[in-house]
Amino acid sequence: MATTVACRSTLLLAVSAGFVGAHAAPASSDEQTLRYKLVVQPAGKPATMPEIGGHTATVGEYMGVAVFEDGRIAHKRFVDISDDTATGGNFKGYSTYTFENGDSLTFSYTGEWNDQGLTGAYTLLSGTGQYANATGTGSFKGVDEPWEQANLLEGSFQLTVPSQ
Repeated sequence: MATTVACRSTLLLAVSAGFVGAHAAPASSDEQTLRYKLVVQPAGKPATMPEIGGHTATVGEYMGVAVFEDGRIAHKRFVDISDDTATGGNFKGYSTYTFENGDSLTFSYTGEWNDQGLTGAYTLLSGTGQYANATGTGSFKGVDEPWEQANLLEGSFQLTVPSQ
């Protein structure tokens, strides 16, 4: 169960667009796809409620390291709330990816797991640095790995970043 809970995390896949009024010059923006692999693990022991009706609720804080296709690295910190049964479950939470230069992306996410694997979706809430005022979404999925206390995920973000 701890390994399953540790899987929860989460990354973006559909571009959000803005509208500029007819009298204003169009805002310049850059569409970016960021692909990554991510290793995550609990940052302490998750709090688990007693099982009721075959469901167990869990909340925890997790952390990890994402390696992006372009070679950049980001630290990920997130909180996760899950509702699990013996055969599957769903989860939601909030996560922040902070790059080595201090730029960051903060997302809300939802997902589920079952015998077919783990999948989820992101919605960008905010960004800093080059990602200030960005919009976007993303997706992630679990990948088979040999670790007991950590999990491997891969995903991507589709971002629209205003030119600065």
